[in-house]
Parts: sequence; structure tokens; C-alpha cells
Amino acid sequence: MAVGTLVKKASFSLAGHMALAEIGIGFPCTLLAFWLDYERGSFSPLRALWISVVCAIAAVVWAFLFWFTVSKALIAKAQQGKLIRRQR
Repeated sequence: MAVGTLVKKASFSLAGHMALAEIGIGFPCTLLAFWLDYERGSFSPLRALWISVVCAIAAVVWAFLFWFTVSKALIAKAQQGKLIRRQR
């Protein structure tokens, strides 16, 4: 499956938004925080668990906010035919 197809299918559901947010926000945030803690010398298994949970929750919260404030409105406009695409 092509990446564009995956993004297109995931963009029309809340679960898809949550999955894309975990991949696009949660995972990179976790890796960055792991690296920063390692460099600072404060990396431990408990700290790694805490970082993972916080980044996962932050990504889910972002997905909910984006879904209910932006995506649902755009999907509704597209279904009503009010979303006009520019033609080149």
C-alpha cells in the first residue's frame, strides 16, 4: 500500500488521525526525549516509561484536537461541495 493511500484513508477517521499522530508526533518526540535524557545522563528505565507515556498521550490529545477542530469541518465542507479545489 502506498503511503499516500494510507494517509488518505486515515484522514477520514478519528482512529486514523490517532495512528498518524502516534507515528508522526509521538514516536519522534519519544526518540528525541530519549536522546536528550541520555546526553544529560538522566536516562533510566522508569524515565523511559514516563517519556513514552507522556509522548503517547500528547499525540492522542493532538489528534483529538485536530480531528474536532479542523478535520471534521473540512470533511463536512467537502461532502457538501463547498470545498473548492483550484484547477491548474
